[in-house]
Amino acid sequence: MNNELEIKLESIAAQSMKKSDPSHDMMHVNRVVKNCKYLSRFYQNVDMDVLITAAYLHDVISYPKNSDENKDASRHAAEYASQLIREIPDFQEEKVNQLKHVIQAHSYSSQIEAMSIEAQILQDADRLDALGAIGIARCFIVGGKFASSISHPSEPNPTVHQRPLDDKNYIVDHFYKKLLKLEQKLNTEAAKEIARARVLFMQDFLTHLYEEMAI
Repeated sequence: MNNELEIKLESIAAQSMKKSDPSHDMMHVNRVVKNCKYLSRFYQNVDMDVLITAAYLHDVISYPKNSDENKDASRHAAEYASQLIREIPDFQEEKVNQLKHVIQAHSYSSQIEAMSIEAQILQDADRLDALGAIGIARCFIVGGKFASSISHPSEPNPTVHQRPLDDKNYIVDHFYKKLLKLEQKLNTEAAKEIARARVLFMQDFLTHLYEEMAI
């Protein structure tokens, strides 16, 4: 991908995401782009125009995590992205359908299988940003937005007595419902290697959190 095209894409994404919440802002997008560039180095025949365009535009439409529309966000983003990309004459028309699939498949909530290497890389790149220190920070941003408590008042660790998970009310529960499972749902070995270290960091964080809550 040439530098001029990437500058245009970043500008389009920034304009489209002015009202996005802090967990899905341009800082998130730029981290996902960086992840995509790193992961793509391990694979041949990756269409970088499709991959990086999708990375910049994957969240041009997003809905609150507690919204019924959230499961359709990536489909809506793909449609909107296909309109936005027509503002860029450098992007080849025949690649638009590829682009749409890559964006549609990136979302965990959509449950769309990533059929191309570009889709697999973006899916992994986005999920990596939900892990590690940055994943913890983003999780608490979302939980705070919805006025969720840090944890259950009497059973902060849901695994002790296997209480039902309730991540709408307790932020910690989201770690067990989704985040700690993401490593097993990654496509590429390069992403899995990064994820292992990040998941260990999150588990260590939870251990310290429970210890401090017990004081």
